[in-house]
Amino acid sequence: MRPTQRVSSASASSRASDVFQAGEGSTSINVRSLWFLLAYASDVLPKLRTDERELIHKGEHDADLLGALGTVLLARTERRLRTMLSRGYVTQSRPLTRVRGRVDHLQTASRQLMKSGRIQCVYAEHTVDLPRYRYLHQSLRKLSVAGVETALAQRAKQAALTLERLGVTPIEPSAQDLAREPWGRSDAEDRDLVALCRLIRDMCVPEHRSGSSSMPVLKRDEGALRALFEKAIKGYLTFALRGRGSVHSPKERWPLGDLPGDDIAREFFPEQRSDVVVDIGQRRIVIECKFGPIEGGTMFDSSGPRKLKAGYIRQLFTYCQLFASGRETSGVLLAARTDSSTIPPLDFTLAGIPMKVRTVDLSQPPLTIRAAFDEVLLTPNPAAEPEMRLSA
Repeated sequence: MRPTQRVSSASASSRASDVFQAGEGSTSINVRSLWFLLAYASDVLPKLRTDERELIHKGEHDADLLGALGTVLLARTERRLRTMLSRGYVTQSRPLTRVRGRVDHLQTASRQLMKSGRIQCVYAEHTVDLPRYRYLHQSLRKLSVAGVETALAQRAKQAALTLERLGVTPIEPSAQDLAREPWGRSDAEDRDLVALCRLIRDMCVPEHRSGSSSMPVLKRDEGALRALFEKAIKGYLTFALRGRGSVHSPKERWPLGDLPGDDIAREFFPEQRSDVVVDIGQRRIVIECKFGPIEGGTMFDSSGPRKLKAGYIRQLFTYCQLFASGRETSGVLLAARTDSSTIPPLDFTLAGIPMKVRTVDLSQPPLTIRAAFDEVLLTPNPAAEPEMRLSA
């Protein structure tokens, strides 16, 4: 069972100012910035139309990303309701006065249904009351009370009522029901609606204050948040490049020789995988993402000046060498800023490889985070390629 806590149903403006501690209590995260990370870490943005995607990516709706995505969901739902909803077969088990499908003799006998002239029947019903539409209905209900604008909340309630009138039961489907949902080749639009609902539900959850409603507590596990941070960086850079480059996470083996001993040793050497690698023409940027502190005291004097952790620098330097592939390679150590961080922005060259160390303050609004992510794509000598400077 997932841990829960009582939370309040505050407005979007007050919730957006709520900053909570995460990553072993060392990183401050603004809920509005967490929405930003969730949006770019999800697989929803690539499925949106260009105009819908630009609505999110331009940053004009950073003050209320939940409302912007809710607008997209409502527009798609209303368009879907103007067409014929998909129908499918759903297994039902009900007491009936006539035989339909097969008879469940055990339930009929144990519930003594024959005394009232009924029998328990299990049958397949052709209906629009599918788990996908029940999930959509419940998501619209959650959106209508999530503190979005009044007009949007009313549209969400109206769309939910329309689904009910069409025959969709207002009951939350189980995870098993959704997993067993049969998807056809013509169900791409419904798939996108379900994915968008999942993202909006994630955005409705993170509010860590006392209140009258019970919701799952957002994970404060550093590993889970680091994975979210890394996925958000990959998603954001993919859209920021707009086809001018590629973003991926390649794997590479150690460059052992061809001697017999090397072949034996190769079986025991682990593969190396970089967090994020960006290719822009002949340039390659190797990015290592860290969610925890990237600094610590010296080995012999922990009370002395705090320095970068040697393991992180060695890791980045090694990856820049392994993943160079004959390209002009640079490295970036990108970390979520902790409350005790004292490391300023660093630009240096290590054995001929240009490198950067940057921290992203997640307690700041999305505009600041966009600027930090955009800076990753700048060349070591920005004047050499001014076209790669991105607007915030």
